[in-house]
Amino acid sequence: MSFGQPQLSSSMRAHTTSMASQPSQRGLLGDITNMVHASRTSSKAPPKHTLAATGRAVLQGSKPKLLIQEENFSAMFERDAHDPQRASEYAADVFASLLDKERAFLPKPDYMDAQADLNGKMRAILIDWLVEVHMKYRLRPETMFLAVNIIDRYLSVRPVRRNKLQLLGVTAMFIAAKFEEIDPPKVKDFSYITEHTYSKKEILNMECSVLFALGYQISVPTAAHMLNRLQQANGCDAVHRSFVQYALELSLLDMKNMRYPPSMVVSAAVMMSNEYLGRQLVWPPAMVHHSRYSEATLRPCASDLQLLLATAQTASLQAVRRKYRLDLYHGVANLAPSVPRH
Repeated sequence: MSFGQPQLSSSMRAHTTSMASQPSQRGLLGDITNMVHASRTSSKAPPKHTLAATGRAVLQGSKPKLLIQEENFSAMFERDAHDPQRASEYAADVFASLLDKERAFLPKPDYMDAQADLNGKMRAILIDWLVEVHMKYRLRPETMFLAVNIIDRYLSVRPVRRNKLQLLGVTAMFIAAKFEEIDPPKVKDFSYITEHTYSKKEILNMECSVLFALGYQISVPTAAHMLNRLQQANGCDAVHRSFVQYALELSLLDMKNMRYPPSMVVSAAVMMSNEYLGRQLVWPPAMVHHSRYSEATLRPCASDLQLLLATAQTASLQAVRRKYRLDLYHGVANLAPSVPRH
């Protein structure tokens, strides 16, 4: 099946004209208005060709028109001890290992200063688009967070031209999916999702480049890998869990959050969610113990996350917010903060 090139809106045509004097860049401008309609009328992920059209904005760096009760912590862990799938006897050691190793696999927070052809806005547009791709293929949260980690670590050590940024994005998702998923999308799917802007061979060649640059270190701690244990320790119900995940996915768009290790971002998101949802204990002693962070240490990161939530409705990039307005995620993007208790 083949889809024609999307028609460009007048504003996008004007932008294309303004870019004419710049070096030729392959297929990354397009009108994505149909995605807006799809996201408003259906809870299903948009079809592949609309995702491809969305990706056309990535390399230009242009703005797309996109579409509780407290619980007994020890009792919760005791219940999990009866679930062999959770390997509860190893959980504490695994989490401690993640905390010990996470700083060895962090990207450079200021790497964009060395990227002559890219900027933070282009990165944010790319990740916003990858959120749509991630939803389309119903991938695990770990896949999304690992893909972003791969993108940032690669950009920390290799210069990338803007006409290759989307290629890096789909390649990172391809690598992460092969690592995290039981049945990952095939390379042909990632070529198709870009409307064949990049061939299967180009994606495979980029895969080799990424793996070599990262020393084949793909098994790395990310926020998603630490999330379950801290949510469990915090006694989060389904709505609370979705809200924490919403805050964490918003954090992926903002390069400022690379200043913090994943465990701090997750801990800050949980603490901020307790405050946002009106819990009496914002950061109970059990959470200090499990996370290894005090409330004072987490406060700067939590404030950054609160700002992301406060500005999400008016932000130019809306993929994450649209995702978490769905019933599947309990509509947590529509939640208002609880009135502070006196």
